[in-house]
Amino acid sequence: MSKRFFLILLLLLSTSFYFGTAPEAEAIDPVTIAVLTPIAIQAAKILMPYVLKALRNMAVVFLRGCKHLIGLIRLPLGLVQCLLFQYKAGLTNLWHGITAPFKFGGNMLLLPISIFGIGV
Repeated sequence: MSKRFFLILLLLLSTSFYFGTAPEAEAIDPVTIAVLTPIAIQAAKILMPYVLKALRNMAVVFLRGCKHLIGLIRLPLGLVQCLLFQYKAGLTNLWHGITAPFKFGGNMLLLPISIFGIGV
């Protein structure tokens, strides 16, 4: 009986968090906005070079990933080359076409951390 009681108690306590009332939104005082706006502008001016560098790093990794995704076209091309024309070039294109989705996935996994310059 005590095990069942504690199990029900644990279930009620863990789910009661989700049934509470949501906090109400409050408007920000216009005076507060007027005081904090110049500080926010100065902070944006200081951070602008770092934000631009992070965006550039993300763009490099994203474009590299798109290049690998376009390389996926080499899969059917390699298959046709293996069957009809050149066996060795077909195998090369087939290999690049097979590995392209994995390289694309790796670059997309690097995308969030490329903000810090990792993987660029």
